[in-house]
Amino acid sequence: MVADGSAIHPLDDREEILVRALQPVLRELQRRMNDDLNREHGLTHTEYLVLMHLSESRDGRIAVSDLAGDCHQSVSAVSRTIGRLEQEGLIRREPCTSDGRSVRAVLTADGLVRLQAAWPTHLRSVRVNFLDHLAGIDIELLAGAFTAMARGADPP
Repeated sequence: MVADGSAIHPLDDREEILVRALQPVLRELQRRMNDDLNREHGLTHTEYLVLMHLSESRDGRIAVSDLAGDCHQSVSAVSRTIGRLEQEGLIRREPCTSDGRSVRAVLTADGLVRLQAAWPTHLRSVRVNFLDHLAGIDIELLAGAFTAMARGADPP
């Protein structure tokens, strides 16, 4: 029993295998996508995500704090990423007009070109390293479960 009085149920063999596979697969997926993007385009996966989110925004601008949330990174981590991309001329920073304390990242024309060049590599990496391994699995159901877990929702 746990403090709230509920029972703890041991993992069955299948559950144990799944739980133990989770951390290594997440690490390996990140490493492979980083390697593919870095080898072919000099970008990390996080840098790619920053460029991608900026390209999908209404005007190519996103507040750094919002971008951190979009990329599932801390503000300081995404700020360091922005600094690297800014040095390469792929993005620039500007003050938010609505809030003088905030900063927005802005996608440059060079950043869009670099993102477009990296997109096929990223797509191939996602397919080969992730999606191709999910044959026979209900992807919509899996995506729903992942989304619920990421939001901290209670299981159904």
